[in-house]
Amino acid sequence: MHVLLTYAKAYSYFGVGNYRESLHYLNQVINDKEQNLRQDIYSFSRIFNVVLHFELRNYEFLEYVVKSTNRYLRRQNRECQIENICAKRIKKLAKTVDYNKRVALLQRMDSEVTELLKNQNECVVLEYFNISAWIKSKLNKVSYKDQIVREHK
Repeated sequence: MHVLLTYAKAYSYFGVGNYRESLHYLNQVINDKEQNLRQDIYSFSRIFNVVLHFELRNYEFLEYVVKSTNRYLRRQNRECQIENICAKRIKKLAKTVDYNKRVALLQRMDSEVTELLKNQNECVVLEYFNISAWIKSKLNKVSYKDQIVREHK
């Protein structure tokens, strides 16, 4: 239960754009010693961590975070393709400075994620982090919370 509350704090701070505070709480989740109790949260926390470091523009550190995330997901034998797609695409985004190329990458990521989310097993990610809304917020040049509000109107 504690890990769920801590994750909720991280997600809430992310939602209002306070990425540093979000990372603080997300690190508590990732570093929790009881990871085998809620493996789903830890797996999705890894993807959320990649997104957070992207938002914080920690591009050099992001390379390490993506490698670490990929190792973790392989060890867990996770079947969710969305996690791998997101990590790979965000890593490319961090290396891309040209605006048009970045938009193209985001559009590709959006179409891949949209297709994957048609699969019920892949949709589980949305319970923890709305990756689709995050991608659209980047494409629409709005905050994550504004994108979420847009989608719920």
